[in-house]
Amino acid sequence: MKNFVNRRATSINVLLGAAVVFVVLRTWLLHTPEVFSYGSEISEVVYDACLAYATAWLFQWLVIVRPEGRERERLHEVIAPRIDHVVKLGIELGSVIRTQGGLAPAFPVPRPEVESILTATNPRDDAPGWLADWHQVLDELSAEAAVQRSALKPFYAKLDHRLLTLLELEEARMALLARVGRASAVVTWESMERFVAPVADWLDAAEALRQYRITDLAPKRPTPELDSSRFEFQRVPISEMAKMRRDIDELVGGLTDEDPTSGRNA
Repeated sequence: MKNFVNRRATSINVLLGAAVVFVVLRTWLLHTPEVFSYGSEISEVVYDACLAYATAWLFQWLVIVRPEGRERERLHEVIAPRIDHVVKLGIELGSVIRTQGGLAPAFPVPRPEVESILTATNPRDDAPGWLADWHQVLDELSAEAAVQRSALKPFYAKLDHRLLTLLELEEARMALLARVGRASAVVTWESMERFVAPVADWLDAAEALRQYRITDLAPKRPTPELDSSRFEFQRVPISEMAKMRRDIDELVGGLTDEDPTSGRNA
């Protein structure tokens, strides 16, 4: 589709160039005797047509093309950070997997590396860089991706078809990965072998979004990169933070409910 639009724009611009050349030549050769019969009348008709075409092109550029281009740039500036968040989730998971295998964090992660590392990993072990096991990490990444997708939904009608396809692919693959994670949380799997295909597929979808972001979506805006200091601290899932907050509130509430004079009266 994009190639078709580019070819069409090229044809329109070529015709514009030809029209401008004819208008200039017609004006320059206005007082030259005609070479053949009715040449002056024919050139006059062609001149009027070329002038009308150039005027229409200028009108379209001022009223339609230029405003649409500006609106598209503003739209890209709005949605690019949301796409970046989804890409960062892919970078996060890829880095965690490589760190689990004793490798330096990097993205993208080749599928053979994903298979070799996850096959030797217990999903109930803590994931590197997280105060949580692999089930909780995948749930957290799935929830964060869903939030970013929800923020993008109002713009879907204005998005490029290819970007919509990539977003739908990422959503479908994350949904499959989340289902595998929920099944693993119920069944006592000792290995993440069943995670290999859905994890690798979702990482591929995140990488496809990253490539689209670099080439077609606000290319002048900085793209997500791996944070070199990421594994100097431990992340906690939001659900665990909420649970810790409830526990603290219950503890504080229990202390304030005690009678401060009970010990003194005794």
